[in-house]
Amino acid sequence: MRVPEKPKTLREHDVEEIVSDIQLLSLVHDREKETKTASPSSCPASKNFNNLQTDGLGREFTFTGYDIMADVPPGSVFKTKLQKETEKAAELYVATCRHLGITPASYFAQRLLKSEITMKSHGLGPTGARAIAVALVDNINVQKLDLEDNGIGPDGVKCVAEMLSDNNTITDLGVAGNQIGSHGMCAIKEVVCQHQFITRLDISGNELNDHSARQIQDILETNTCLTELKASHNKFGEEGGIYLGKALIKNNTLATLDISWNHLRGKGAVAIASCLQKNEGLRVLNVAWNGFGTDGCISLQKSLRINDTLRELDISSNRIDMNGIGPLVNGVQHNGGLRVLRLGQNPVTPDVCVVILRALEKSKKTVLETLDLMDILVDKEFEEVLKTVQEKMPLKVITGAAIRNSDIVYRDGKGISGMDPIKLLFEYMNREGLRIIDLFTSLDRDGSRSVNHKEFREGLLSVNVPLTEDQIERLIDRLDKDKDGEVDFSELIEGERAYKRKQLRLKMKKEEIAKQKRIQRKKEREAEKKVNEEGVEL
Repeated sequence: MRVPEKPKTLREHDVEEIVSDIQLLSLVHDREKETKTASPSSCPASKNFNNLQTDGLGREFTFTGYDIMADVPPGSVFKTKLQKETEKAAELYVATCRHLGITPASYFAQRLLKSEITMKSHGLGPTGARAIAVALVDNINVQKLDLEDNGIGPDGVKCVAEMLSDNNTITDLGVAGNQIGSHGMCAIKEVVCQHQFITRLDISGNELNDHSARQIQDILETNTCLTELKASHNKFGEEGGIYLGKALIKNNTLATLDISWNHLRGKGAVAIASCLQKNEGLRVLNVAWNGFGTDGCISLQKSLRINDTLRELDISSNRIDMNGIGPLVNGVQHNGGLRVLRLGQNPVTPDVCVVILRALEKSKKTVLETLDLMDILVDKEFEEVLKTVQEKMPLKVITGAAIRNSDIVYRDGKGISGMDPIKLLFEYMNREGLRIIDLFTSLDRDGSRSVNHKEFREGLLSVNVPLTEDQIERLIDRLDKDKDGEVDFSELIEGERAYKRKQLRLKMKKEEIAKQKRIQRKKEREAEKKVNEEGVEL
């Protein structure tokens, strides 16, 4: 019975098909090498190479063939060897690209002897990633490989993962923004679990769901070398949060975790917050732009009273109101390790900010150095309490605008009275996940589909919309188009449409600027390619 052949690896399959190209290039270089190394110092094997050799002109040579009488420093010989290594690695890459029918990237070919290769937004695609993977199989120089935003997809990341199974030099891998999905994540999981040399991994913005979170759980429970993981801008939900929480209980080697901009809420948020009671490895945790809310803060309170190893916690924009702030700050009061706390862009009022400062002032254990309340309004009382607190502890505080006598000014003195109150309202609604109908229903208590100015004002204040009284008055004035003393549902809808039209114009403007930048980068790459054509024959 015929035994089936063992499947060929990525490198074996590609290199076999391009061997004719490599042989031709090698033949040329072998002949050049023979010509350069041929010298009068060459002698039969019976000669004693421990003695100096001389030629007809009386010049002396050592057994290495280096002319000690020549006016050429030894360093130049070493540089020539590096140049030859660069040429050899570049030749393999170029020949692979020729075989795959794609244009080589001179940027990559020129950096094969460097420790870091960063190729963001180069438009590689799956095939370009395959060519790079083939060229890096035997590379012992590159330690960091960043292929962010190249559209390599699951097929491209599989090639990269297969390359990593043979390459133990690369320890920092970035494949963010490549839409690798769960299939690509499976390939990453297999190589990271089997080959424990990856210390930093960036898989942000890859459409990863709860199934991918299960694969990340396997990585964290198996790999003992990974110290930094970035998985922001994905789609981890409640189930995904539970998987990650279980993994962090068992893992004590991961020091930095970024899972911001996901859908972590409910039981998932509670699981991640609770894991800190047993985790002793995390130093930096970023869960910004999720939905921890009050339940997540209550779990964080219990964890922070026990955990003294966490140094930085970012829980910005997590729908945390005064009901969640209380437990969270109580946990910080009894924590002796946390240095940085980021709470910005949560629906917190100025008086709650004052309560936070007073709580920190009373704490005998806290070592907090930075309190980030970005985009949260504060008042004069807050500033006065802050001065008192800073006399006792070196606390750096970042805030939004300061309110003084219904006028709003930035801390640098620049007025913001021109800030669009409609923009502030709808940005708040987007952060809180509120629809127009939800907001209006909470204001329209009698079901008349209209609310007077007083009801509108009191309703906005009751739901902690981050607007001052002056801004609310200007908001009412702009929404009440017919000036009948009431804001009806249709006027609120029209206000939302005006906001969306303005945002669309801004988006189109940003996209046009980004397009021009891409065109400029493309022109620069083409110019660079033209300049380097002599160095790498395409």
